[in-house]
Amino acid sequence: MESLEETAQLSFLSDCCARLQAGASLSDAWRDALKKQPPPLKKADMDTLFRLAPLLGATDLDGQSRLLEGAVLSLRQSLDEAKAHYARSAPLVTGLGVFVGFSWFVFLV
Repeated sequence: MESLEETAQLSFLSDCCARLQAGASLSDAWRDALKKQPPPLKKADMDTLFRLAPLLGATDLDGQSRLLEGAVLSLRQSLDEAKAHYARSAPLVTGLGVFVGFSWFVFLV
């Protein structure tokens, strides 16, 4: 199960639930909630979520499970790539910050 921190920024889900309770279809509620409160994701990840809209509620339970598993796999791969990119670039950014700070110190002294 995902941690609360990883899903905290998915506020569009509560908007989707509110739209469902107001009588909207699942696909319309999903699409409209994504448009109104887009999560902080890359375009490719947003496209994955938008592609789900017309398919949600259109098949039986097994079909929905396979559909969602595919989307979760795609989003998880994207998350793993982002974490790897962060792990590679964080030391560089930290090093540059230290270098710039030290340079300013030398320049001012």
